[in-house]
Amino acid sequence: MAAQIFKSVTSKGVHTREGQNAESKRDFIDKFKIPVKEADEVEYWLKLCKASEFYPKQNKEIVKELTLNHDN
Repeated sequence: MAAQIFKSVTSKGVHTREGQNAESKRDFIDKFKIPVKEADEVEYWLKLCKASEFYPKQNKEIVKELTLNHDN
C-alpha cells in the first residue's frame, strides 16, 4: 500500500506541473483533472490503511484533513 500511495502522491505533482505548461485552456483543464483523481485515489488508499491493523493510529488526522479539503 505504501508504494501505491507514494505513486499517487507523486503523480499529483507531475500532472500539476504539466498543467502549468498546457497548450490550451482545454489542455489545462484536462491535465488538472488528473491530480484531482489522484487525490481521490490517495484518500482511498489511506482509508484502507486506516482499516488495517497495521495503520499508525496517530495519523487519523491525515484522512480527516484530506476529506475536509476534498469537500471544498
